[in-house]
Amino acid sequence: MLSHIHRILEDLGISSQKRVLHVQFSNPSLNTQVFLQSIEGQHQLNEGLTADLFCLSTNAYISLKQFIGCQVAVDQVTDQGQLFRTTGIITEASQGQSDGWRIQT
Repeated sequence: MLSHIHRILEDLGISSQKRVLHVQFSNPSLNTQVFLQSIEGQHQLNEGLTADLFCLSTNAYISLKQFIGCQVAVDQVTDQGQLFRTTGIITEASQGQSDGWRIQT
């Protein structure tokens, strides 16, 4: 069933290869199950970066413990078609009612 959903998304032009946001986790099982929907963050001088990642998955039973302490890299496609990478370590994860996960780095 999961491959069927991925095929439908690719037919609609929504695949991990064509997205403006790409996410990679140090936990390989998360890479195949989680899509990044959006990111909100702040970067301040002498304060570092804090970001909230809003993710979607077809698997509602992913353990939140898999996210905590995991390294994450977010690639954003710039207006010139180049990738801008932001990395961090996940410090908090929570599950939404039906709309995915909120992950803090």
